[in-house]
Amino acid sequence: MSRAFLEQEINDLARDTKLDINFYSLDGKLDLTTRPLVYEYGLLSNFINPEAYHRIIEEKENEALLSESLGSLHYKTAYMSIKGHDSKPIGVIGIPFFDAKPTLDRQVTDVVASILSVFAWLFLILLILSYFASNILTHPLRLVAQKLKKTNLDKLNERLEWNSDDEIGILMREYNKMLKKLEESKVALSMSEKQTAWREMAKQVAHEIKNPLTPMKLSIQQLQRTIVVDNPKTKERIARALNSLTEQIDNISEIANSFSEFAKMPVPRNEVFDLVPLIQKSADLYAEDERISLNAYIKEKEAWVVGDRQFMSRVITNLIINGIQSVPKEKRAIINLRLYRNEDDNIAIIEIQDNGSGIPENIRQRVFIPNFTTKVGGSGLG
Repeated sequence: MSRAFLEQEINDLARDTKLDINFYSLDGKLDLTTRPLVYEYGLLSNFINPEAYHRIIEEKENEALLSESLGSLHYKTAYMSIKGHDSKPIGVIGIPFFDAKPTLDRQVTDVVASILSVFAWLFLILLILSYFASNILTHPLRLVAQKLKKTNLDKLNERLEWNSDDEIGILMREYNKMLKKLEESKVALSMSEKQTAWREMAKQVAHEIKNPLTPMKLSIQQLQRTIVVDNPKTKERIARALNSLTEQIDNISEIANSFSEFAKMPVPRNEVFDLVPLIQKSADLYAEDERISLNAYIKEKEAWVVGDRQFMSRVITNLIINGIQSVPKEKRAIINLRLYRNEDDNIAIIEIQDNGSGIPENIRQRVFIPNFTTKVGGSGLG
């Protein structure tokens, strides 16, 4: 093996492996090196490590790994015996290298520290973001909680508006539905309280009404039996008036009894009756009143209908009274009462017209509300 060939092989190997390679002769002297400047400046000895010389050349070992140093720089060197074609040693190769474990440990420590630092910053950032996010998410919940605390039956509660279709929007819609039901419950409770008050008042009114009715009716019936009039027309008028009074007393008595029965109007009883005599009797009540001009226009001889005769009589009487009360005191009340039939629909039509002031435009939508009245002494029960 020529020196030039050996030197070429060592240089190629050092270039490929990126390692420093030293070749020592069998007498332990440095023969070739890929780092000649280190030895030219005397930083390292030109002779092999004595222990390596002892173990490889003298003890005939094939290799040895020894720790060496250059000043404060510590490293390891691997020594191997080089043999020729005849298996005889021709020299020793020394390859110095740094132990990678401390460096690797240090690098691992640096990486772990960097990761921990990154995670610490991420945790801090996420903590801040979660704080603001929780505030944003819990704000509508706190708003609902505040509204629930302020919810009261005595005042109008405000609705909550939320434009998103998320879970908060569902919660807001349910809250608004609850408010709507609450308002309905308030109205129902108010109506119930009013009805209870009316019932109590109606029981008292019924008691006061029923007391004088019985003696009034008995007196009229006794008068009917005892009165004697020679004039047939006068007798007919008195009899007609007394009959009407008796019938009206019966109606008032039934209303009083209905008030007594849980203070409500009686249940209608369907029966077949003729409207003509019923309307005529209602008109006869005011026939002798000079302050009223009641004109009955009845085109039909009879008009049979199905319904409650007493209810219908009360309705007509109440409308006539309302018409009279709507006329100013300085004017004479003119009441036109009409009854006719609609042949196409086979129905009877009753019209009651007065010359009063009428119902003002602003309260026309309220006239059918229970207990509503414009009269100072009215109850709104009609």
